[in-house]
Amino acid sequence: MRDLYDLAVKGVWDKSAFTTPVLWCKQEATIVNNESSEICRMLNSEFEDVARNKGVDLYPPQLADKVKELERWVYNDINNGVYKCGFATSQGAYEEASAALFAALDRVEGGDG
Repeated sequence: MRDLYDLAVKGVWDKSAFTTPVLWCKQEATIVNNESSEICRMLNSEFEDVARNKGVDLYPPQLADKVKELERWVYNDINNGVYKCGFATSQGAYEEASAALFAALDRVEGGDG
């Protein structure tokens, strides 16, 4: 992953951590985007000319509000929740972050999103 980030800046990437997912442009040899919800929306709207199944809507308007709410809590409680656990500066902070993370994972498994 680091090699792709370095290639994207034609040198050494020193702006942030190396994160995934990444939407990579082979023609320009660069990162187009590295934010998962934005990549999903881009795949739905920006690639119609190369899509095999042009009629598939990955982001239907009638579900947009529900998807945004799902993205909000998954990002906060799961994606960032892992970091909150890993970078907790006290046992109490770890226990709080861990409880929130596992509650969110239970929510995903239960389909309560």
